[in-house]
Amino acid sequence: MKKILSESKIMKILIIGTPGSGKTTLANMIRKDLDNSITISLGSIRSLLGFHEPHKGYETEVNPKRIPALLKIINIAIDDASKEHNVIIEGYGISPIDALKLHVDNIILLGRNDTTALENYERARKYDDKNKWTQRKSDKYLIELEKFYKTVENKWMNEDIKGINKFDTTDFEIGIKKAFEYYKSLK
Repeated sequence: MKKILSESKIMKILIIGTPGSGKTTLANMIRKDLDNSITISLGSIRSLLGFHEPHKGYETEVNPKRIPALLKIINIAIDDASKEHNVIIEGYGISPIDALKLHVDNIILLGRNDTTALENYERARKYDDKNKWTQRKSDKYLIELEKFYKTVENKWMNEDIKGINKFDTTDFEIGIKKAFEYYKSLK
C-alpha cells in the first residue's frame, strides 16, 4: 500500500563526504528504513551535466564557477522529487558550505579523522570490487588522489559550520551506526 505523504513530513537528507567515507552505505541503510524514498546521486548529476572535472585542484572536482548552476539543478531535482517521495541525496560534489544552499532538512557529513592518505589508498584498492576503477589507475596516481581527498576531508571535518552534522567513520561500523542513529532521531 502506498504511504499517504500528507500524513507525515517529507524528509530531505543530504549525505556528503569524500570518496570512501560511507555515503552510499549510509544512504542505502536510510533508504531501506525510510518508506517511499528515492536517492539522488550527486555524482550522477555531476557527470551527466559534464561538470565532473577531477584532479584540477577543485575541492569537489567541480569548477567553482559551475557550482551555482549545479546547486540550482540539484534544488530543482530535490523539489520535484520531494513532492511525492522522501529524498536522500548523496555524493561528493559539493562542499559543506554549498550544502547549506540546498533545499534539505538535514546535512550529514562523513569523514575519517584518523586515517592517512596511504591507508585510504590501501582501503580503496582492497574494497574496489564493483567497478574495478582502482585497477585501471597506477599506484602513484591513486596515492596522489588520496592525498588530495585527505586534504579536503581534513578541512571539512575541522570546519565548525552550523547545520552540518559530522560523523567520524575512521571506525567504519561505529561511525555509520552513529550517523544512522542520528537519522533515526529525526523521524
